[in-house]
Amino acid sequence: MGIHSYDLQICAVIQEKHSLSLEELSSLSGRSLSSVKRSIAAVNEHLPAQQQIILSGSSALFQMNYKEYLSFIQSLTLEDYYPSQAERINIMSVCA
Repeated sequence: MGIHSYDLQICAVIQEKHSLSLEELSSLSGRSLSSVKRSIAAVNEHLPAQQQIILSGSSALFQMNYKEYLSFIQSLTLEDYYPSQAERINIMSVCA
């Protein structure tokens, strides 16, 4: 499963707060609870167990520090990341 921009946005919100209820995360992101859980699962597929986002009851807990989080984002390849439509258009305009 690849990672979308909205998966990283949800990850960023959890990283900022360190711990957040899934309902708050759903409200902040404008996505349903099931979409939030899918996004967390997508991100966790690319992380080692000790850095995965923990879902405990109705809360999400971020285990990485900011430096580890940046390293994770930088490690994503084009095969791992699915750009949004706006990002694809920006890429095409830069390459044209």
